Amino acid sequence: MSLPVAARSTQTDIGIIAALLLLTAIPYARVGSFEFVALDDQQYVVQSELVRHGLDPLSMWGALTEFHADNWHPLVWWSLMLDVQLFGLNPGPFHLENVAWHLANVVLLHLAMRALTGDRWRSAIVAAIFGVHPLHVESVAWITERKDVLSGFFWMLGLWAYAHWGQTRHPRWWWLVTGCMVGGLMSKQIVITLPCVFLLLDGWPLGQLQDPRDGTTFLQRVGRLLYEKLAWFGLCAGSVLIVLQAQTQAREFADDWPLSLRVSNAALSVARYLGKTFWPVRLAVPYPYDPPESMVPVYAAAGLIAGLSLIALALIRRQPFLLMGWLWFLGTLAPVSGLIQAGKQSMADRYMYLPLIGLSIAVVWLIPSPRSRGLAVAWCAVVAAGLLGLTVRSWQQVQVWRNSETLFQHALVCDPTNDSAHYILAAADLQAGRLAEGIAHLEPAVEWERRRWEARSFFDGKPNPKRVAEIKRWWADIDFQIGQANVKLGKKSEAIAKLRRAVQSDPTFTDAQILLGKLLAETGDTAAARTHFEDLLRRQPGHPEALRELSQLPRSPE
Repeated sequence: MSLPVAARSTQTDIGIIAALLLLTAIPYARVGSFEFVALDDQQYVVQSELVRHGLDPLSMWGALTEFHADNWHPLVWWSLMLDVQLFGLNPGPFHLENVAWHLANVVLLHLAMRALTGDRWRSAIVAAIFGVHPLHVESVAWITERKDVLSGFFWMLGLWAYAHWGQTRHPRWWWLVTGCMVGGLMSKQIVITLPCVFLLLDGWPLGQLQDPRDGTTFLQRVGRLLYEKLAWFGLCAGSVLIVLQAQTQAREFADDWPLSLRVSNAALSVARYLGKTFWPVRLAVPYPYDPPESMVPVYAAAGLIAGLSLIALALIRRQPFLLMGWLWFLGTLAPVSGLIQAGKQSMADRYMYLPLIGLSIAVVWLIPSPRSRGLAVAWCAVVAAGLLGLTVRSWQQVQVWRNSETLFQHALVCDPTNDSAHYILAAADLQAGRLAEGIAHLEPAVEWERRRWEARSFFDGKPNPKRVAEIKRWWADIDFQIGQANVKLGKKSEAIAKLRRAVQSDPTFTDAQILLGKLLAETGDTAAARTHFEDLLRRQPGHPEALRELSQLPRSPE
């Protein structure tokens, strides 16, 4: 006996969801054995006094009322606290919970797209791409990025609720959307773009901007739709004020990146994101902020963005999903484009967790409906091959996140000039007593950081004097560490060279002056040693160690 149509449809939907869960879980099958990594995991979990005591009422209140890690996302802190409460500081459950949230997001995205468009199979393909795309590995395999997968849950649930509200205008759906907005904003402020995405969905697929034959103009219909969302935009405005206050320290030295450089990097990043969407290779964390050596690639990237925008606009009547998907991509990427710079990265894979959905919609809805069984089979084969390729690449990329060493060694394979990766690996080597290996990472790290700093002058950067002094002290400290390590390795001449450079960067660096003077004395250059100790005493009269070392130097011949 054949099943009724409704029963067969339900079975099909259950089968699709089961397939999506299985496909998405495959690349992340082994993350339960992964470790914390030396990139914010210490700050967010291991060494966090806020999180490490579990669901402590005082800590929970502090997560809600105070800023932590230059941000405000209390739901993320509470989620991490719950993990500690249940599992302690074992990294495996933290990783697995990230995967669980991602799996939930895949299912909710499928249900939301199905509710919005009525197209079961295209919705499933968009959800599958979202589940296994390698650009999402950073958001899922990195414990710190709990904020991505948690805010993504409220985003997807909000989309699903909005699909029903847009079609019925029933108050219960409005309240569910509002609750999702609040939950999302308490997880990550990227959710401020969700009301704008609702407006795009009003155009396609909901068709709210089409002529309803009631005599209203297009602008009047837009105004009505904006008015309906005022409460949601109000929540977003409040969230923006909170995050700007929270990131005051992170943006303290924003002048390091002049506006012209930030605009150029934003254009280049959009082009790079597009490239990595369709050819996801050389994915790393973090991506260094390299000022372009000329404006040609910047103009080419801007031309690409403008050209694709014009094409989508020209096809708006026949294929409105192209413009919707393209604007979804650009709009959700805008807050993390670096126009307001916070941090040292030029771009990040995690920033594509939500923007990638827009690109996927634009591409998947271009697939024509098959008119024959043979064409349907061919399209299925193409889609299956594409998803298989993404799954394999995601599996490979997930393994990179096994521990700090695999993560940052991979970053150096992708870009040997990655100064942040060099610094982190150097710290681990020096802590473990591997002095030669530590020096081998510290030297290129400080050199590439200097070069990038100097390259910003192309964009007429005018960093404030406080920042200049601070970064020079940082470079001096790195050179001092290299000098100390060379001393322990018995390489006095190399140590002297590094210490001279440290003193040149920061003439007030007392420890570097003292050690340099001692080494100069030990190598027989007593005149230079005497000069360093006397220079230190001129700045710090009565410095005991300088006086002692100076008194032990042989007197110069009369």
